[in-house]
Amino acid sequence: MHVFVTQFPANVPGLPEAMSGAVALFTDDTGNTHSLYHPERFLTPDGYWDVMACIPGLVACSQEAPIAICGLGGGTAARVIHQYFPAARMIGWELDEAVLTAARRWMGMDQLEQNGCLDARQGNALEMEGVADGSCSAILVDLFSMNDILVELEQKATWQKFKQKLQPGGRLMANLGCFDRAQSALETMAEVFGSGSLQVKYIGEPALRNGAILALTGPYVSSADWQRLPADLAFCCEGWRTLRTVEDAR
Repeated sequence: MHVFVTQFPANVPGLPEAMSGAVALFTDDTGNTHSLYHPERFLTPDGYWDVMACIPGLVACSQEAPIAICGLGGGTAARVIHQYFPAARMIGWELDEAVLTAARRWMGMDQLEQNGCLDARQGNALEMEGVADGSCSAILVDLFSMNDILVELEQKATWQKFKQKLQPGGRLMANLGCFDRAQSALETMAEVFGSGSLQVKYIGEPALRNGAILALTGPYVSSADWQRLPADLAFCCEGWRTLRTVEDAR
């Protein structure tokens, strides 16, 4: 895998707000941004990382239980979580050691590790090695290879394994992207987690391959539940819909 990091100039006309002055990490030739870091802010406007970082405020279980991040990347979501939920403990897996090295050097991951909130591990996130069943308050899934989600995310066994790692009342949120396997993975999630236990949010225009499909497991999140989030994350409550049946995912 090729890993390269660049910093965008600030205040350039036409440059998306999230990119202005940010350090970006890329891992392939598609031009898709793998991770973002800005030394002076935490949120990534119009990005999916902020939405994924809401999950500590949506679980109904022990806040002391760790959050598993399967597909840690450069630590973008982890950094937002720490900013708004400083008591959260995170375990993250990244397959490529070069990504972790770059993130520690240029994207602030070393600071998260040093203060003890993040245990960043090099390894296969699908294995979740060392994590006992029923031990996680939340799981974030953000696993891609060559411009699409991993083929394993189309398989029931993968989601069943993730489900087993959650505490009662815990939730999983997955970024399914907007490419070929996204719909199949969503249907598989609906089968594993059950009718009425999956909510979906579309960011950008996934149908045009410009955006992302996010899926959140667990009971319906009410407006009152969303409003308990930090004010800076209030915008993340918009656009969710519940899949009542597996057919709704098709």
